[in-house]
Amino acid sequence: MLKSFKIRIMAGCLAMILVALAATGGISYWLVSRHQQSVNQDLLESVAKGHRDAIAAWAASKRKMIEAVAPAVGSDTLIPALQQTASAGGFSQVYLGTPDKRLITNDGWEPPVDYDPTQRPWYRGAVAAGQTTASDPYLDLVTNKLVVAFATPIQRDGKLLGVAGADVPLDEVQENVLSIQPTPKSFAFLADTDGTIVAYRDADLSLKPASAIAADLDAAKLAAVAQSPLPTPSVIDGRGVLLYAVAVPGTDWRLVIALDCAEANAGTSSLFKTTLVSLLVAALIVSLLLWLLVSPGFRRLEAARDAMADIADGDGDLSRRLAIDGRDEIAQIAMAFNAFAGKISEVLGQVNVTSQAVRQASEEIARASQDLSRQTETAASHLQETSSAMEQISGTVENTATAASETDQLARDASERAARGGEVVGRAVETIEALNGRTEQIADIVRLIEEIAFQTNLLALNASVEAARAGEQGRGFAVVAGEVRQLASRSANAADEIKALIGTSVAQTREGTELMRSAGDSMSAIVDAISRVAATLSEINVAAQEQSQGVGQVNQAVGELDQMTQQNAAMVAQSTAAAEQLHDQATQLAAIVGGFKLDADDARPALSHA
Repeated sequence: MLKSFKIRIMAGCLAMILVALAATGGISYWLVSRHQQSVNQDLLESVAKGHRDAIAAWAASKRKMIEAVAPAVGSDTLIPALQQTASAGGFSQVYLGTPDKRLITNDGWEPPVDYDPTQRPWYRGAVAAGQTTASDPYLDLVTNKLVVAFATPIQRDGKLLGVAGADVPLDEVQENVLSIQPTPKSFAFLADTDGTIVAYRDADLSLKPASAIAADLDAAKLAAVAQSPLPTPSVIDGRGVLLYAVAVPGTDWRLVIALDCAEANAGTSSLFKTTLVSLLVAALIVSLLLWLLVSPGFRRLEAARDAMADIADGDGDLSRRLAIDGRDEIAQIAMAFNAFAGKISEVLGQVNVTSQAVRQASEEIARASQDLSRQTETAASHLQETSSAMEQISGTVENTATAASETDQLARDASERAARGGEVVGRAVETIEALNGRTEQIADIVRLIEEIAFQTNLLALNASVEAARAGEQGRGFAVVAGEVRQLASRSANAADEIKALIGTSVAQTREGTELMRSAGDSMSAIVDAISRVAATLSEINVAAQEQSQGVGQVNQAVGELDQMTQQNAAMVAQSTAAAEQLHDQATQLAAIVGGFKLDADDARPALSHA
């Protein structure tokens, strides 16, 4: 689409206008955003300070009430004063701890015997501070409510009379905090300096770390928020919020307000959307105006374009002329086009005459080349047939020579292997004969063992007889002689078995020797026969190689002759093709020029730009 010059002009103008409008809208949006930030900050400051002052006033009133108990200490009106303070201040319990470890309460509660108020944190904290203090919030086990203890030291004439304390529920403070909603989804919470939640819309999170509300809300983050004069962005429950915190005087608490960003910046978001819609509407209006302004001027350019396209398509009418209206750039383009069309018409007329002459000459060249080409193709065909026959003969001879060479080599290999086999058989015969001699030696040794066993048996028998004659003194010797006879008998039996095995081995060895000798004789005969075959095949191989070389030389000569004929045929074919191509191009050129309507023809009316 951007290839159109008209579209590019309109797009450029539209882009500049839209950029200007976008810049204006962006600046307006930025100014409104800055103003909205200032409004959000003022809102947070006013809400935070108002509720901070209310919570501080609540804490101050509780301090004053517990401090008002001091005049009644040491008098009979102490308990009524405690009761009145509890009723007036909304305390759940008011009490007095004395240095002598007694605890006096407004409701008459008696502590355990081992209870020592002077060791309690509220007592020791107030004495150490020398002024009224407030404890950290804690959960009352009786009422199951959050309470805070206020304690003040009571001194008279420099002497400590005791510490008065009061437990007060945080219901009023929690209601105050929960009522803070600058927008419907905004909220507030109260936390101490350690990051522990004192009041929050989810009561289950009371006395838990502020990180339970959001992972990054630790004590350090809350301290940084309280010290920052500007709201701090954060995310709670998946929604963006602005955090603003103030310290509550007289306590260790911080009031934190979380302003919902989406609701607080709703006006800014609406302005942004309105700006976008305005840009789109402006773009449509500007596009329409640009179209109405630019289109008339481009119609005359389109007329020139159509005329040039008509000429480029091959059916152009070079006698056509564009109307010239005015003296602007478009009129100058029309004048230049008319001059161009006249010049082209003149040139094409000359080209038409020349192309006719070229076509006639190319026809004569093409006919002569075609005759020569047919004769050359016939000669080339005969040579190709001769070459194919010689290639077949050459292939057959080469295959024969190759087969003879391979057979000769196989015969030589077989002769060598048969010779080596004969040598192996001869060595095997010698080895078996040597083994036969060793077997006979073993047989002689076995016969010697039989004789030794026989003599040992006789000696053992004689020893047994002598031992029997000796009576009791020769009994042990008789036992030994009996064992010797048994060993001699076993040796004789073993020698018999060995003798039998050796006899069998000797017989088998002799038989193997005869067989190996027969195999050796057969192998020698095979070697002689293979040697004669190898000699014959070698002669055949030499003859086949010589025949293959002769056929190859003849085939090479025929191939060179065929190649020369093919080259001649190719050159003739190229000449013929060139002549035909020249004829075709001349015909095509004449047809192209004939497709234009020149000035010599009837002129058509001038083109209108309307």
